[in-house]
Amino acid sequence: MLLRLRPLLAPALLFVFVAAFYWALTLTKQYELMWSSDNATQVWPWLQTAARQWQSGIFPLWDPHLWRGQPLLGQAQPGIAYPPNWVLFSMPLQDGYLTRASLHWYFIAIHWMAAVFSYVLCRDLGLRVLPSLLAGLAYSLC
Repeated sequence: MLLRLRPLLAPALLFVFVAAFYWALTLTKQYELMWSSDNATQVWPWLQTAARQWQSGIFPLWDPHLWRGQPLLGQAQPGIAYPPNWVLFSMPLQDGYLTRASLHWYFIAIHWMAAVFSYVLCRDLGLRVLPSLLAGLAYSLC
């Protein structure tokens, strides 16, 4: 039984470290990820527009709110063609908006994925477990 769970140990450990590193997002309500200037005025509206369209059954190709409209699919930043964003867009809306918790845990999830993929790359290159874990954390958290 333990041998079957062993491959999941490194990803679980990386999740714990990433979530602990961003403790202000995961354990408190004192920090708001989206209130930096670019996030608040550009990224946040893109994500909100995409989530509303997604949950209305429309693939979000166009943002009608910024600059008299602009294509969302043709830009990399909104991430419309990025499948993990589809999970974010599917999260329940509160008063028509993505919740703070959804955005914070999405942030943790993408950093965790970076750590895991870096770990897997290092293991594939022949590094041992501990250096691979450290490399995954360094890549994800720096």
